[in-house]
Amino acid sequence: MPDEAAEPQIVHVPSLVHERQIGTPKVTTSATWTWLVEGYCLALDRLREAVGQRDPKETFIPLFETLNWAVGLLDYGKRRGPSLDGGVLLGLRCVRNRVHHQWADAIEPRDVPFAQVVQATGRSRVVPPAVVLDWFWKPLDLLPDPDQGRSSRAQDKAYSKHLAEQPVRLALEHLESLLAPSPEG
Repeated sequence: MPDEAAEPQIVHVPSLVHERQIGTPKVTTSATWTWLVEGYCLALDRLREAVGQRDPKETFIPLFETLNWAVGLLDYGKRRGPSLDGGVLLGLRCVRNRVHHQWADAIEPRDVPFAQVVQATGRSRVVPPAVVLDWFWKPLDLLPDPDQGRSSRAQDKAYSKHLAEQPVRLALEHLESLLAPSPEG
């Protein structure tokens, strides 16, 4: 009896023509909700790092990414749950579309007064208010018009009501709070 260990194994590999005739099994995977939430949170962190600068380019890139993750989450939620609704989210979809399709620079830096602590020291003097840099959503009329057929009055109205002239961080943190796990689990 021949030694089986020394005997070469013969493996039949079907030809490419044969594979095309019977079809090739296809295995696909999809991103999970958790992956999308993590993508949004990481992009938002990059935006938070950039907002200390006045350079619009430095904020445009992470804002572009953050808004795309946000709409990805909204779309995923519509198809597979959990569904996220509300005026702020509709406004985020509006601005994402303008940033994504028209490359709109949708935010602007502003110096805003910082809450000041007054101390009595015995010497009277007027101290000018401290200011900090914050980024605000531009009014809708300062954003480029959407492509033909892409405009949504509901989205435009939601943007004007909930985002325009407001600090950028408020809308993005609103979505972040909706994504946070509930205390129960």
